[in-house]
Amino acid sequence: MPLNTYYSVLDEFLKDNNLSLTQDELKKFISYFTVEKYKKKDHLVVVGQNSSNYFVLHGGLRMYYIDEKEQEYNLKFAFEGWWLGDVVSYINLTGAEYLVQAMEETIVIGITRKSQYEMFEEFPQIMAVYISELERALVWTFQRILDSTKNTANERFLNFMKTYPNYINRISDANIASFIGVSPEYYSKLKKTYLLNG
Repeated sequence: MPLNTYYSVLDEFLKDNNLSLTQDELKKFISYFTVEKYKKKDHLVVVGQNSSNYFVLHGGLRMYYIDEKEQEYNLKFAFEGWWLGDVVSYINLTGAEYLVQAMEETIVIGITRKSQYEMFEEFPQIMAVYISELERALVWTFQRILDSTKNTANERFLNFMKTYPNYINRISDANIASFIGVSPEYYSKLKKTYLLNG
């Protein structure tokens, strides 16, 4: 599929945020990003690397960390039209604490902090979109903390289904189990109870 076809995802995102760019403006806007293609299981960000901010044109990503026992913990997923990156690394220009990995063949556009500020000078109206996305991410983070510390495994599963209803078949059972904080075996029971039995 031609790359231009994927840019419709970005155009739709901008329009959803009440921004309409001409074709020339869109080309200039995109010039601040780098187009990156990844195969399944490729990493966009590894620990210690400075993270860019990524917008998914096609495919799916996960952000996770690995503890001292080599156990993986999924923190967030992103699909077409979503942003993902290690925000602390991106804003503070420090080494990433989290890994970002493609869960399937994925095309993203990535932007560095420096390029972002240059883009804001050219397109100041984008700043409002950025702030809105940051606010959304902040709300999501606090909801995620509450979900993981306050709710039961069943409630976390149901909340996951509300957050990612259209993507359940694009995320492996192991990754979902890690995200909601249960063993793969217990996730299978939840899946059977809520999905297979309706």
